[in-house]
Amino acid sequence: HALVQDGKGDAILPAAADYCEAGAPMSAARFLSLATKGGDDDMFSNDLDATALRALFRPVQVPCLVAFSLQDEYVADSVDKASLAQRIAAAFPQGECVLITD
Repeated sequence: HALVQDGKGDAILPAAADYCEAGAPMSAARFLSLATKGGDDDMFSNDLDATALRALFRPVQVPCLVAFSLQDEYVADSVDKASLAQRIAAAFPQGECVLITD
Protein backbone atom coordinates (compact mmCIF):
# COMPACT_ATOMS: atom_id res chain seq x y z
CA HIS A 1 0.00 0.00 0.00
CA ALA A 2 2.79 2.41 0.89
CA LEU A 3 4.27 2.49 -2.63
CA VAL A 4 0.90 3.24 -4.20
CA GLN A 5 0.03 5.84 -1.54
CA ASP A 6 3.41 7.51 -2.20
CA GLY A 7 2.61 7.77 -5.92
CA LYS A 8 4.96 4.91 -6.82
CA GLY A 9 2.40 2.38 -7.99
CA ASP A 10 4.46 1.66 -11.10
CA ALA A 11 7.38 0.45 -8.97
CA ILE A 12 8.19 -3.19 -9.65
CA LEU A 13 8.03 -5.40 -6.57
CA PRO A 14 11.11 -7.46 -5.72
CA ALA A 15 11.18 -10.72 -7.72
CA ALA A 16 12.10 -12.70 -4.60
CA ALA A 17 8.80 -11.73 -3.00
CA ASP A 18 6.63 -13.14 -5.84
CA TYR A 19 3.54 -12.17 -3.88
CA CYS A 20 1.03 -13.78 -6.25
CA GLU A 21 3.28 -16.68 -7.29
CA ALA A 22 2.99 -15.33 -10.83
CA GLY A 23 6.65 -15.84 -11.65
CA ALA A 24 6.73 -12.52 -13.46
CA PRO A 25 7.53 -8.92 -12.50
CA MET A 26 4.57 -7.08 -11.07
CA SER A 27 4.02 -3.45 -10.16
CA ALA A 28 2.77 -2.46 -6.72
CA ALA A 29 -0.46 -1.11 -8.24
CA ARG A 30 -1.10 -4.34 -10.19
CA PHE A 31 -0.53 -6.44 -7.07
CA LEU A 32 -3.03 -4.39 -5.08
CA SER A 33 -5.52 -4.56 -7.94
CA LEU A 34 -5.34 -8.34 -7.89
CA ALA A 35 -4.89 -9.04 -4.18
CA THR A 36 -7.15 -6.49 -2.50
CA LYS A 37 -10.73 -7.59 -1.92
CA GLY A 38 -12.79 -5.35 -4.17
CA GLY A 39 -9.69 -4.29 -6.13
CA ASP A 40 -10.05 -3.32 -9.79
CA ASP A 41 -9.12 -6.84 -10.92
CA ASP A 42 -10.65 -8.80 -8.05
CA MET A 43 -13.03 -10.74 -10.28
CA PHE A 44 -12.07 -14.35 -9.77
CA SER A 45 -11.47 -14.56 -6.03
CA ASN A 46 -13.00 -17.54 -4.33
CA ASP A 47 -14.20 -15.34 -1.47
CA LEU A 48 -16.60 -13.24 -3.57
CA ASP A 49 -20.23 -14.15 -2.89
CA ALA A 50 -22.91 -14.53 -5.56
CA THR A 51 -24.15 -10.96 -5.08
CA ALA A 52 -20.68 -9.49 -5.63
CA LEU A 53 -20.09 -11.68 -8.68
CA ARG A 54 -23.44 -10.69 -10.22
CA ALA A 55 -22.63 -7.01 -9.66
CA LEU A 56 -19.33 -7.48 -11.51
CA PHE A 57 -20.67 -9.41 -14.49
CA ARG A 58 -24.23 -8.08 -14.86
CA PRO A 59 -23.13 -5.45 -17.45
CA VAL A 60 -21.98 -8.21 -19.83
CA GLN A 61 -24.92 -8.50 -22.21
CA VAL A 62 -23.57 -11.17 -24.57
CA PRO A 63 -23.31 -14.93 -24.02
CA CYS A 64 -20.15 -15.73 -22.08
CA LEU A 65 -18.24 -18.99 -21.81
CA VAL A 66 -16.19 -19.58 -18.67
CA ALA A 67 -13.58 -22.20 -19.59
CA PHE A 68 -11.75 -23.14 -16.41
CA SER A 69 -8.90 -25.58 -15.97
CA LEU A 70 -9.17 -27.83 -12.95
CA GLN A 71 -5.37 -28.05 -13.12
CA ASP A 72 -4.82 -24.25 -12.86
CA GLU A 73 -1.57 -23.91 -10.95
CA TYR A 74 -2.38 -20.34 -9.90
CA VAL A 75 -5.47 -21.34 -7.93
CA ALA A 76 -4.77 -22.69 -4.46
CA ASP A 77 -5.31 -26.42 -3.95
CA SER A 78 -7.71 -25.58 -1.13
CA VAL A 79 -10.12 -23.92 -3.59
CA ASP A 80 -12.89 -26.02 -5.13
CA LYS A 81 -12.10 -25.00 -8.72
CA ALA A 82 -15.23 -26.55 -10.23
CA SER A 83 -17.48 -24.74 -7.79
CA LEU A 84 -15.65 -21.44 -8.33
CA ALA A 85 -15.96 -21.70 -12.12
CA GLN A 86 -19.65 -22.57 -11.89
CA ARG A 87 -20.33 -19.66 -9.53
CA ILE A 88 -18.56 -17.26 -11.91
CA ALA A 89 -20.48 -18.55 -14.94
CA ALA A 90 -23.78 -18.32 -13.04
CA ALA A 91 -23.09 -14.63 -12.32
CA PHE A 92 -23.23 -13.72 -16.02
CA PRO A 93 -26.68 -12.99 -17.44
CA GLN A 94 -25.92 -15.58 -20.17
CA GLY A 95 -23.05 -17.63 -18.74
CA GLU A 96 -21.98 -21.19 -19.44
CA CYS A 97 -19.23 -23.14 -17.69
CA VAL A 98 -16.85 -25.66 -19.26
CA LEU A 99 -14.41 -27.45 -16.96
CA ILE A 100 -11.12 -28.53 -18.49
CA THR A 101 -9.78 -31.62 -16.77
CA ASP A 102 -6.34 -31.97 -18.38
